[in-house]
Amino acid sequence: MTSPEDTAAALARNLRRLRAGRRLTLDELARRAGISRSMLIQIEQKRVNPTLATLVRLAQALDVGLAELVELGSRQRVRVISRDDVAELWSSPSGGSGRLLVGSDQLDHIEFWDWRLEPGDVHHAEAHLPGTAEILHVLDGDLALEVDGESHAAATGESVIFSADADHSYGNNGTRPLHVLMIVITPPAAKTITSGNDPRSGGAR
Repeated sequence: MTSPEDTAAALARNLRRLRAGRRLTLDELARRAGISRSMLIQIEQKRVNPTLATLVRLAQALDVGLAELVELGSRQRVRVISRDDVAELWSSPSGGSGRLLVGSDQLDHIEFWDWRLEPGDVHHAEAHLPGTAEILHVLDGDLALEVDGESHAAATGESVIFSADADHSYGNNGTRPLHVLMIVITPPAAKTITSGNDPRSGGAR
């Protein structure tokens, strides 16, 4: 797994490249992503590790998949992702983690995640763009899922698919570690949606 320093360096490099390629100023990208200009500067200078929510907003504002923001290597027809190149983008004080295993930035934006939540861990996620779906498979433990204020549960061996265009959270209310695999799919139609003041408009996820 990559170190936080390697991930921050890749993020800074890719963010500067993508912003320059779209001819966006710091102010313009910050406005599109709904974050402060000072935060954007700190990210591009490798002075801060942003939250997962901030990364999602930046990916949406740049119209790329989240994987392209933290991509360490070059793009190839066939890519084998080394275990050392997996980016950990969320962690909890008790040892839980959210790792982006691999992502595609083709017609659909697709992300493949490995989530491990310790007892008591909860990860809150903002609503993604309309049409976004998430598929979860519980490898071990009991998942407490909340979508748009409604609670759902999935046990070991069970799977869940849901529309992720509402606020949602993943939690572990049990007494043993929870291990979940997750796929996030954002269709091309979602990338054409714009809505002026919505910080989630203008990109995938």
